[in-house]
Amino acid sequence: MKPALIKRSPTRQIGLGFIAILLIGTIIFILFGNKCGNDINCLYQVHGIDVSRWQLDVDWQKVERTGVSFVFVKATEGKNEKDPYFKKNWDALEQTNMLRGAYHYYLPRVHSKYQAANFINTVDLKKGDLPPVLDLEETDGRSNKIIIQGVTNWLNLMEEHYGVKPIIYVNQHYYHTYIKGNFNDYVIWLAAYNRKNPPRLGFKKWSFWQYSNTGSKNGINEPVDLNVFQGSIEELRALTKKK
Repeated sequence: MKPALIKRSPTRQIGLGFIAILLIGTIIFILFGNKCGNDINCLYQVHGIDVSRWQLDVDWQKVERTGVSFVFVKATEGKNEKDPYFKKNWDALEQTNMLRGAYHYYLPRVHSKYQAANFINTVDLKKGDLPPVLDLEETDGRSNKIIIQGVTNWLNLMEEHYGVKPIIYVNQHYYHTYIKGNFNDYVIWLAAYNRKNPPRLGFKKWSFWQYSNTGSKNGINEPVDLNVFQGSIEELRALTKKK
């Protein structure tokens, strides 16, 4: 008696074929896909820096020729402090093709409405500028509840005034302690240094990564923070103020 022929269903054949293609693709990627290794300049297309008074006088024409695509400039801190180099840097950047953005250094011990007013009175965002950034590093001994309330108010006041959703700058500890689960719809700029591989935030994707605070650029005599954007230059421009 001849053995009965085993018929394979079309669905099963398609499934097996898909798995085979996936395995082959994975092997090809492992062997040939990642030619960059851990080279950040190779892994990311869009590079930037951030500056404050610590970088002193900057030759922005020279900086632009190094391939920098975006620059964040410290504008304000707390209730009254203004970075003494902000206006000079801000005006000079307008004469370049680099995208510019401004950030505020947040102090939880100061009411958020005064900090928002300080930034608004200092920074004139124009069409094509990057959103305002809230730099979160200090806790000032305040509770999670107080910090989250203040941050929420500052972010809302910025969006109401400028018409663009702000960016949140944090390190990984601050993110997991205060930001995670509270501001999931905001762009994250993550500070994480001395890493062989890009940092992770669980299921949340960071958009900017400050990977060094001891970088160097032609046109700047002092050490400078180095950053990358996780995306294309077109995607970065899509974040900018529209009107």
